[in-house]
Amino acid sequence: MTRITIACCLAITFVVSVIAHHTIEQYFIRAKAATATIVVGILYGFLALALMFNLPLEINKRMESAPAASSVNVTAAMKWNEHESHAIYYKSRPFKECVDDSEGRAMRGGYSGKREYECVWKPKNSTGSLKVLVMGNSISHRATKILKPVIEKSFPQVALMRLYAMSACRPIEPARGCVPFLEKMPVLAREMQPDVTFVIWDNSKRLLAPLTDAANDAATADLIAFLKPIANASGTLILDEFYPTASTSAGMANSMHKRLLREQSTKDLKGTLESFTTSHSSYFARLDNIHIPNLLRHNTSAGMCGEEKGVCWWYNRRNLHAYFTDNISTYNKMRITGLTAKSKYTVDIVKNKSDQQLHRIHRVYGRLIDDNTLLHIVENTKHAEIRNSERTAQGILNAFRVICSAEEICAYIEFETPISISCRRLYA
Repeated sequence: MTRITIACCLAITFVVSVIAHHTIEQYFIRAKAATATIVVGILYGFLALALMFNLPLEINKRMESAPAASSVNVTAAMKWNEHESHAIYYKSRPFKECVDDSEGRAMRGGYSGKREYECVWKPKNSTGSLKVLVMGNSISHRATKILKPVIEKSFPQVALMRLYAMSACRPIEPARGCVPFLEKMPVLAREMQPDVTFVIWDNSKRLLAPLTDAANDAATADLIAFLKPIANASGTLILDEFYPTASTSAGMANSMHKRLLREQSTKDLKGTLESFTTSHSSYFARLDNIHIPNLLRHNTSAGMCGEEKGVCWWYNRRNLHAYFTDNISTYNKMRITGLTAKSKYTVDIVKNKSDQQLHRIHRVYGRLIDDNTLLHIVENTKHAEIRNSERTAQGILNAFRVICSAEEICAYIEFETPISISCRRLYA
């Protein structure tokens, strides 16, 4: 508290004391003993009940854990969440100081996936020679923005940080186009010999699947085979664990922006730690069976679930910034793989009657995309899933219906079935 605040508190206390003395206290001084006894008894009764139910402690907890409305810049929070709900991160590098990495491309034998996901940063005030390598999917791209200020503030011995990532690419279950990228990860680590390597990605159907035989689990064996060469080339290998995900239909940043704009409560934007640990029990059991000496597991859920016992909040309650602002908003807005239409676009899916194989034509101002790309898009959205048994025209229709209906500003949606399926989206 500042001196001015203390002085104001003392002044208010003095004024209230004077008023109480000349009103309430004078009344009881003149009142009969029975009246005073009854009033005092009622007050002590309230105090006893409050202590029995721990009301002072509960009130104190709520005041400490929940920020007062005046302590949060709601206007700034709305602006931040609105920006994050529209940002498409794969169009640029994580920060401007992360520049083109010709040396990293040479280490990979000239291979380059997405230049926006490949860059190197050399801190200006570095006093050491430590090398940091960050690899993974788009989550690792976002992670470098967090690592940069941490390194600048606390680790001056870091000489460079290199990013090598690819959107929607996950180890041991690569999507189409991800195999060359994943194959170059151990190659880059071997050539660079980093002191610290971060491997970061989110979600994995194989690692989350029920674990029936831990000793002979194929997913665990494949993950070990993937990590070992990287670990052998690194001083320390840090593996980011999966974290609780939000189950909002419109994406967290979009939901936070709209709720703040409409002055709606955000108290329900949370999950339970129990549900997270239960749904990820097989995943953590598999990680427990990985024994690599220089491997460290980064508990990413601790920050989200450590503020309040048993609760995992989906946003930062101190500044009202949404978590999960990676590609969720990208999929919500249907701005997928750069196919953003200012006026409208049409998706046409056609099923071949003869061999029952799905053939599709996706036209966006004359651009063509094949069916595998569509499946890749659907598989990597937070709002729709498609299983192998559902890789049919109707299955993809159902998946896209989920995506379209989840977006509140989706004004016009048209579906045609069974021969052809059309998802037509018109923007206001």
